[in-house]
Amino acid sequence: MSLTDGSRENPLVQNANHIDLKGLYQSLKDRIKQKDIGFTGFGLIVSQSPASRESLPLSPLTKENTIVQLTSSELTGYLLKLSLATDVRHDGFHIFYPLQSLLKTAQYVAPSLPDNSCSLVFDVGARIRTAQLASMYNGIQEVLCVGANKQAVLAKNGQLQELFNE
Repeated sequence: MSLTDGSRENPLVQNANHIDLKGLYQSLKDRIKQKDIGFTGFGLIVSQSPASRESLPLSPLTKENTIVQLTSSELTGYLLKLSLATDVRHDGFHIFYPLQSLLKTAQYVAPSLPDNSCSLVFDVGARIRTAQLASMYNGIQEVLCVGANKQAVLAKNGQLQELFNE
């Protein structure tokens, strides 16, 4: 099943080009609460097109194939699996392209600093700063960062929004 076929079944997918990251976070958070599972957090970059996914400076974390095809209903569980301390892919960011239902896993991301660094948020960790900078790239819809403490930040066009862990 492709993501577009599953969009009617999964409320996380609003249309073939957009996924509800707040809903994804809530679904993931609810699953994490079930038990202490060694969750380390993750970063998820949602790309609008394959070209934008490739424009970000990326370096794979592992030698294994890093591209996985997933249905929308599989995404939450797969991200949870990737975020466990026992999984070698728990570091780095994952890049998701909803139209093709592809997830490129465990990527180090090295976005450039903008010319005007006045818009940067300070006093944040490397994962959140990377999310903020990556969200400024053309074609990047938004970036979700979830910490090991299960608190999340959503980055869009360089702006950060805290999603509270209730």
